[in-house]
Amino acid sequence: MKKAHKDKATSTLKDILAEVNKRRRALSRKPPTKENWISSKNTHFPQLVTVTECKRVAIMGTGVEWAISFAETPRRRLPLSKTNHRVMELIAQDNDPTRWIGKRIVLFVEMGNFKGNLYPGIRVASLSGYLLRKAAQFVDAVDKGATTLDEFDALCKAIELRTTDMGWAHDLAI
Repeated sequence: MKKAHKDKATSTLKDILAEVNKRRRALSRKPPTKENWISSKNTHFPQLVTVTECKRVAIMGTGVEWAISFAETPRRRLPLSKTNHRVMELIAQDNDPTRWIGKRIVLFVEMGNFKGNLYPGIRVASLSGYLLRKAAQFVDAVDKGATTLDEFDALCKAIELRTTDMGWAHDLAI
């Protein structure tokens, strides 16, 4: 009789220990932190990237949203805002995010209004769309009177037009 009681106690103790270890392992897993997300502070922009994964993730404070991972930033993901989600649908010509894998896009920073304040926000664009946007900014700057080489260089710096931007277009024949 005592032996049965001892086995039951041992079994219960094993169950408790297993539960404690299970909870300890769960606590040791790090929840997503700011370092796991692409932000304007931890990534160089503009950047040409290739989509490698699209999945729904829990984002603190906002619920569950789509996030995309890129080959060039394997440990960081970009949570998709409504605007970026719509742009991705247009780029991929498909509203199913799981079919966006393999698409090449440009990530860049643009100032946006959030609750009445201006903040840098990450935007997505097709390469040709990004270059058209930069070209339009350049034309606007030239219309404002850039006539010398120094002014041209200053304007290029002001609109972040780099030779690598044009290199992307040349490399991809767009």
